[in-house]
Order: sequence, then structure tokens, then C-alpha cells
Amino acid sequence: MNTGREKIRSSNEKMDPQSIKANLIEALRRLAADAGQQREYLNRIHTPGSSDELALEYYDLILMVPELVDGGELTVSQAEALQLVDDLLGSFSGRGHSALWDPALLDTAKEWDDVRRAARAALSALAAS
Repeated sequence: MNTGREKIRSSNEKMDPQSIKANLIEALRRLAADAGQQREYLNRIHTPGSSDELALEYYDLILMVPELVDGGELTVSQAEALQLVDDLLGSFSGRGHSALWDPALLDTAKEWDDVRRAARAALSALAAS
């Protein structure tokens, strides 16, 4: 089964900076979406039992941000907004927080609300350029 993350990871090396930025924006849109839309996406990519795919797709792309800044595709302040999203996702990763990756908690967990808010702010920062 080919998930979106595998597709992104295998193609990052071949993509030009504008394509990477476009995929980053798409991953941000998924993180900024309401919980119902996020669950629909997880069902579409055949990972309905865990929300971690949302974070993993983003993580694969955030690794490319320094190159996008160096190439002038992103500003430092935009990169900081993107990093905040990654930091929030990272704040509830690991064994002690595994329950938060249950898609049922996308609606109710404060952590997911914080991620959605930060993702929306990052999208706004990207739109300002």
C-alpha cells in the first residue's frame, strides 16, 4: 500500500523547490483542516486508525525548509511559523502520548486544536509573500 508519505518521501529528491513548497502547503492545509476533514483524508489514504500520517507527511517536507530558505522560496519568519507546527506535533509524540494519535481525539484534544491554529497561521504567513 502506497501512502501519501511514501509518495512524498520518494519524490522529494526529484522535486524542484516550488513543488516542495506546494506539497508543504498541501500538508499544512491537511493539518489546518477540521477534524472531520482530517479523518476523511486518513480514510482516503487507508490509514484510518492513526492520525500520525498527518504529522509524518509534514515532517518529510519540513526537512526541506532550510533549502527553501537558502533558495529564497521562504523567508526566515515563514520558516519559523512552519517550525512551530512541527514543534507542536513533536510535543505529543512518543509512547507517553500515543493516545493522542487516535483519530477520535482530533475533535477534542487541545493539542490538535493547537496544531490546527498554528498550521492556519503558517498558511497565512506563506500567503503573505
